[in-house]
Amino acid sequence: MFCSRCGREVQPNAIYCSNCGAALAPTGAPIMAAEPFAAVQPVVTAEPLATSPRYAGFWRRFFALWVDSLLLCVLQLPVSLTIGQDLPFLFGSNGLPDFDALTASIGALALTNACTLLISWLYYALLESSATQATLGKLLLGVRVTDLEGRRIGFGRASLRWLARFVSNLTFGIGYVMAAFTSRRQTLHDLMTNTLVVKGRP
Repeated sequence: MFCSRCGREVQPNAIYCSNCGAALAPTGAPIMAAEPFAAVQPVVTAEPLATSPRYAGFWRRFFALWVDSLLLCVLQLPVSLTIGQDLPFLFGSNGLPDFDALTASIGALALTNACTLLISWLYYALLESSATQATLGKLLLGVRVTDLEGRRIGFGRASLRWLARFVSNLTFGIGYVMAAFTSRRQTLHDLMTNTLVVKGRP
């Protein structure tokens, strides 16, 4: 390093020239070496959080259930009419109970109930475990059934969910109304089978 006034060599860290006493230019100050670029830590942005599922609310589920109930009545009506149209009279011509007719009537009613339950079970279990993950009523209202991780449920769990609906029915509707108050809008039969009803298509 040299003095800009007299040209004599000075110490690298000197503030004044030892020969002429002139103040050295700021350029005489030592220049600190910058850290290499590789040492600079890159700014890492956080991974975007996965969007939480949009749970289907009470009223959306209510209207989906209403549509499904109406469709099931249409599907079950031919069975009821076919089995029940030839039911014998419960009383004979003498006005006394006809026990043979009574036995036949009980058998016909039991068969009708069994067939309607079978139709209901297959309707819910097959459709909710299908690729659409929804009954026709749920499809119409834009909701579907999933497990707690948002995945498609199997036929076995869909069948258990259908059975658990009877428990919700035994609570005088309270099991269904729970969808309005639980954090993930679950009914009692959802809680029993670890399922969710969410908005959107699969």
